[in-house]
Amino acid sequence: MDARVPVRCATPKPVGRTRLARWSWLGVVLAGSGVVAGCGMSVASSHAPPPPTAKVKAKAHHRAPQTSHVPSSSTSSGGQANKATFPPLVAQALNSLVGHGSLRLWGPGVLPRGNSARTTVSAGSFVVSVFSCPSPQPLNSSAVGQGDCGAMASFAESFGSTGYSSASAALAHLPGSPFNRLSGYPSRPMALPGNLVGTRWLLTGISGPGDTIAIHWQEGDWTIWVTGTEVRGAAETVAVALQQYRLPPYPGVLVVDSAPDGQHTSLEWAVGTVVYQVGATHQAVHAIEMAATGAPLGGG
Repeated sequence: MDARVPVRCATPKPVGRTRLARWSWLGVVLAGSGVVAGCGMSVASSHAPPPPTAKVKAKAHHRAPQTSHVPSSSTSSGGQANKATFPPLVAQALNSLVGHGSLRLWGPGVLPRGNSARTTVSAGSFVVSVFSCPSPQPLNSSAVGQGDCGAMASFAESFGSTGYSSASAALAHLPGSPFNRLSGYPSRPMALPGNLVGTRWLLTGISGPGDTIAIHWQEGDWTIWVTGTEVRGAAETVAVALQQYRLPPYPGVLVVDSAPDGQHTSLEWAVGTVVYQVGATHQAVHAIEMAATGAPLGGG
């Protein structure tokens, strides 16, 4: 069991809301901002209510390419971002990181939310954290992630990668189950869009909305977990989105924490010795779109 996995609460109740505080992308943002936050709480002195979570309809609002663009695990090419390929904010952030690490840089072909960004880079990792600020801020401005740009509603998306010593070490760093003891809850099959069948774990003594603690299923090399509140609706939203977008064809884990303030979503997948990651704070489809449209800096 992954050491990052929290212990289940002593009394049966929805526990998914705070499970994803361990996400590496959000942890980097919080560490860089010098603040600590939980779902629905401001990460600075001010707080603005987030927009309502929207469910995906028959077609998602961005069309993904018919073939996936998979980030390369080779070292940085030192090239410049093609602004026709990347959204301007993504291109600016990637260009600022050229020459600062050993990993080849990559970015998403779509950026659903956000107008400001901050970067974190080391020899073996990088993260670009995107915020939706009341007004756009310069890249890596001290105002990004602070004040009225630091409320939970301002957190938008993130993407990055981390290198490990071996392919087995990279696989070992993919997230495990969000729960320690799901065997303590009754389970049953659940039909999902796309002729998929998942497993749904139930809270005892509860029926109707809110009766589900987690839903899990497999799609190819990917493991999907949906937890939190409104779990069944969120799982259907994710299943529909995955019919529209092709995720990278590598072992990966998609986790959605369906909370009152949004579908906090993390995707991590291993390519050789590198783990790639995408996160979105408010809608699962945003993170799925970004992972499906990823491309390496400089092409190739």
